[in-house]
Amino acid sequence: NTRVSCPSVMTALRPLANGVYGVWNPNSRLARSYVTLAEILQSKGWSTAAFLQNGNAGPDTGLGQGFDRVLENIPGRADAVYGGAAVTWLRDMKDRNFFGYLHIADPHAPYEPPAENRRWYEDLVAESGGPQWSDPDWVAAARRALYDGEIASNDAALHLLTDELERLELLDDTLVVLIADHGEHLGEHDLWMHIPPSYIQVVHVPMLMRYPSRIAAGKIVDEQVGTIDLMPTILDLAGLDISGLPVHGRSLAPLVATGERPWLQEVAVVQEAVLFSHPEDRRLMGSLFWDRWHFLNSLRAGPVLFDCLSDRTESRRFEPSREIEERALGLLAELQTLDGEVRRRLGSEADSGVEMGLETIQNLEALGYLGE
Repeated sequence: NTRVSCPSVMTALRPLANGVYGVWNPNSRLARSYVTLAEILQSKGWSTAAFLQNGNAGPDTGLGQGFDRVLENIPGRADAVYGGAAVTWLRDMKDRNFFGYLHIADPHAPYEPPAENRRWYEDLVAESGGPQWSDPDWVAAARRALYDGEIASNDAALHLLTDELERLELLDDTLVVLIADHGEHLGEHDLWMHIPPSYIQVVHVPMLMRYPSRIAAGKIVDEQVGTIDLMPTILDLAGLDISGLPVHGRSLAPLVATGERPWLQEVAVVQEAVLFSHPEDRRLMGSLFWDRWHFLNSLRAGPVLFDCLSDRTESRRFEPSREIEERALGLLAELQTLDGEVRRRLGSEADSGVEMGLETIQNLEALGYLGE
């Protein structure tokens, strides 16, 4: 969920520590007392700007702090962001250190790719002799085809940004990062979109980085990492000291460069957002990834174990042994306690409310966030 994952990206703190973890709670926002990636770079003299198509990633949810400029609720598709105001801003920033955050809506339900990227769907319709809306398998295939169309549309639009960076002679001297705030269920587990439980489909997201002077082309990292590692990685690659930051994430720069892992990270954690929660909710929701295993405990699934190495779609469920379940739940409980302490020390409960404007509400309704 965008509202939950973006604060973790910007603070390098797990959701229960930064205080933003209610999936359908529109009053959950990041308190001003937290320090974000944009704020750190801004304090070092960098120019910062955000160009957003999803209100869950903007100022109304506490994520505007640290940005010199924020352009919200940008209408249209990815090309409206990659080729619009962001390009104009880049031209003005070409002689400065800059941090630009571009948040694209697609691929996202409802799946409605432009005409030039509907070929997979149109081929399916033609092969089927017309839409088969009463056939669940056909509907699943159709939705995947439309989803693929939105991905293709984004891939094409990205060139508007990279071509401009190249024209400005900035491409090879700019760290370009491509991530997703969440994945998507496409019929697996009889689920759609990105609601809990946190199966692999919604928590395994891409993290692509291009920076020729520090990152070798084609480098693939197989270690368990998370989006909370992105903030310290960016700061490290920017040559900024990260030693005193109160963060859970770790810089991936040594790992990417040499394979060196200067920290022990046997377990990667995904804290599952609770549907209806309060700050002291003690239910042990979450996922633990270690070695080849994924332990999941959720209101809707679990405790359950998956073998991610041999079963990448998590179609085969294993019942964990009593020992594994007790150890996993014990670790989730320990993390919950530690994160609660971080939240009490760094957060400000008085700053947790938010009033959203009409345009932001309409934007979130269109994306399906406020439809329940």
